Amino acid sequence: QRSQEGLEALNDGYMLFDADYRLIQWNARVTELFPMFTDKLAPGVAALDMLMWMQEAASPSDSAGDPDWLDTWAKHHETLGVTFEQIVGGLTLEITEYRTKEGGLAVVHRDVTQMRAAQAKLRAQMEQTKKAFDAIGTLSQRIKDAIAVLDTGFSLYDAEGKLVIWNTQFEGMIPGLRGHLRAGMDEWDLG
Repeated sequence: QRSQEGLEALNDGYMLFDADYRLIQWNARVTELFPMFTDKLAPGVAALDMLMWMQEAASPSDSAGDPDWLDTWAKHHETLGVTFEQIVGGLTLEITEYRTKEGGLAVVHRDVTQMRAAQAKLRAQMEQTKKAFDAIGTLSQRIKDAIAVLDTGFSLYDAEGKLVIWNTQFEGMIPGLRGHLRAGMDEWDLG
């Protein structure tokens, strides 16, 4: 009774199978994540039957909708403890399987849909930021190139009076400056 209460407190789906892959125990979260199991789960149900129910209920976008899905599942299943993902009813589930001492199987299903969506959004934002920085870098180089070819001396200072950019003609305007200018110098240090 206590162990079932503990399982029901989990946010993850949990199933325990015996060494013959027959269902022993599960929590209610399993039927929330896998609605096709509602009213079908009972002690002794074969894991293969559950996989078939998933395949029968699968939409084309679900992992189980892929004709090779059972083969893919079997490959992951051979490497216990390895976490893999599958799409079920629009949810992205992270699935981890553990072998029990008696040769059974404990399976944890975690809904990572929101996390994967947030990661995708972050990747897209990072890509946009990279493109913006690349554009700024290109623009900055164009400005530097334009300043460098001016016939007259040019210098630009920030709001605090610190040197930001200059050209070689500017270096020649004040004796002793050539080769000694650096970004961040105070404009009053130049003369």
